[in-house]
Amino acid sequence: MSREIKFRVWHPGKRLMMFGRDPMWDLCTEGNPPMQYTGLKDKNGTEIYEGDVVTCGMYFGDDEWEPHNAEVRWDTVFASFVAWMPTISDDQMMDNNQIMEVIGNIYENKELLNV
Repeated sequence: MSREIKFRVWHPGKRLMMFGRDPMWDLCTEGNPPMQYTGLKDKNGTEIYEGDVVTCGMYFGDDEWEPHNAEVRWDTVFASFVAWMPTISDDQMMDNNQIMEVIGNIYENKELLNV
């Protein structure tokens, strides 16, 4: 089974996300690294990219689930994409993306991370 390799990049001047290969791509990537598609989709079928803000949760104690917002990042230690939660200072492996939901991205919705 092959994994689909796709990227997107934030264009600060146009204030929009650019997908695929566009003549403006090289200009946009200066200072804004391309964000890779994780190969996963959230519970609604939306593709999850690096830089997305997702709602996910952590289990505490006796199956008590607490929702949190997290940023999708590449983790070099685990060599995988993780949901980074700044309010908890912990990473969550993205092994159960069926409970995640994309709610924004770090360029347009930074306030969702409650930093």
